[in-house]
Amino acid sequence: MPEDVVDQYSGELTIEESLPLLSVLSKLGPIKPATGLFLGQIGILPHICWVVTTFDECNAFNPLSSILWGLSDKAEWFVSVDPPCMCLSAQPRDSNSRFPPGMVVPRDPSSLARKELVEFHDFVITLIPSVSALIERRLSLSKRPSLGLEMSKQDLALPGIEDHNGPSCKNVFLAADPQRFQPYTGDITSMYDRQLHYGLTDEDALKLGLALLVTENGPSQYTSLPKLRFEPYEDDVVLPNEIPVLKAECDHLKTRVSDPEMVVALDKLLSITRSAERYNLGILFVGD
Repeated sequence: MPEDVVDQYSGELTIEESLPLLSVLSKLGPIKPATGLFLGQIGILPHICWVVTTFDECNAFNPLSSILWGLSDKAEWFVSVDPPCMCLSAQPRDSNSRFPPGMVVPRDPSSLARKELVEFHDFVITLIPSVSALIERRLSLSKRPSLGLEMSKQDLALPGIEDHNGPSCKNVFLAADPQRFQPYTGDITSMYDRQLHYGLTDEDALKLGLALLVTENGPSQYTSLPKLRFEPYEDDVVLPNEIPVLKAECDHLKTRVSDPEMVVALDKLLSITRSAERYNLGILFVGD
C-alpha cells in the first residue's frame, strides 16, 4: 500500500463510496451529507455524517440502532450524534468484547495502526451494498420513497474552534442558547453549535476550586468562575454574554497562581472560552 495513501487517510466515506447506504437512509429522513466536523476518536473510523437540526429529524433515524447488530461478522456499526450531525460509523468487531450481544460501544481506535485502518476502511466500502440491502429489508423500506438526498457535502468546519481528543469529567458543548440546547436529541440552537472532545478532568476541577480558595480575597472577587461547580450529576451553563467575563476572570486568576496544575486547568477553560467567544456561543458542561 503506497505510503502517501496511508499518510492522507481520513475515515470519512465519500458520497460515491456510501451512495447505496445514503439512498436507504434517505427513506427514513432527508439526508444532507456533511464534512468538516472534528468527531473525536470516531473520526478515523469509516463514517458518513448528515445534518440533523431538530428532535424529529434525529428521531427519524432511531430505528437504525435496533437493527445494526449482526450486519457483518467483521465490522460493528453504530450511530452517534455530534451536533449538528448524526453519523453512522463502523469499527472492527472485537471478539473479546465483554458487552452483551447487540450492544455496540465505540472504542478507542488509536490501538490500530494507520495501515490497518486504511485496510479496514477499504473493507467497509465492499460491505456497503450488502449492509444497505440488509437495513432496507430489516426496516421494510423497499417500497418507501426517498425523502431527499443531496449529492454534495455541506462544509461545517469552523475556523478557530480549538478541539482535540482529551479526557473530560463532563461533556462540553458550545451553543448559541445553552439553556435550550439538547445535546443528544438533535435539537440545536444554531448551525454553530458544537461538541468539544476535551475538557476539564476531575483533577482539573479540583485544582480550579483550590485556585479560587488560595488567592487573595478568595472566590468573592469573581462572579462567573465560582458558578462552575463541576458536580458529577449537574450541568453547568455559561451564557454567551457571560463568556467575556469568564475569560477575563480566568486570565486574572492565572496571574495569581503558581501551581502548574492550576495553570493547566485554567488554560483548558480559557481554550474553551476562546472557541465560544469566536462564534458568540455559550458553554454547556453536561454531567453524567
